[in-house]
Amino acid sequence: LYIFVAGVFAIVVLGTAAVLFFWMRRRARIKRSLNLKLLLVRLPMAPPNEESAKIERVKEKIAVMEQLYASLAGLKSKGLFSSKPWMAFEMTVPAKDTELSFYAAVPRQFSDSVEKLIYAYYPDASVANVPDYNIFTEAGKVAASTASLTDGRVLPIRTYKALEADPMKGISSLFSKLDEMSEGAAVQLVFRPA
Repeated sequence: LYIFVAGVFAIVVLGTAAVLFFWMRRRARIKRSLNLKLLLVRLPMAPPNEESAKIERVKEKIAVMEQLYASLAGLKSKGLFSSKPWMAFEMTVPAKDTELSFYAAVPRQFSDSVEKLIYAYYPDASVANVPDYNIFTEAGKVAASTASLTDGRVLPIRTYKALEADPMKGISSLFSKLDEMSEGAAVQLVFRPA
């Protein structure tokens, strides 16, 4: 009888510990996701040139962005059980607007560091703290999609060195076809350094 009671007690204690662990982990994730600062990043427009020089300039800009990603990978919270922070980069056109905007959502404790990194790699950039925005209209409808790699998460889909055209051109041309008053769109890349 004592073994049965001890077994039931152990199961109850382990079950309670598991529920408490998952509840605390979920609560920490929610707290972390609500503790982000939104940075509006603007880069100056490049003057139009011939197509071959333009591709080389795009490759150079992507190479700089690769270095920025490598620098962001070095960010880590202090503490015994802390992990690397989640961040998001967004490209968006809100409804009732025609301007394509770039945003970076970063943890508040790293916002100054991320801002300095952006200025270090893109000296001509303009970075501003902005309140959260809404790409939707009050009477609008929402459609969303996600994409992820099934194999080879470390390997890129295509390297920037093999590019033959500007990869942003396709996305930005889709954004330009939105109705100015009733449609908004955003592409968001959410990541955490490995």
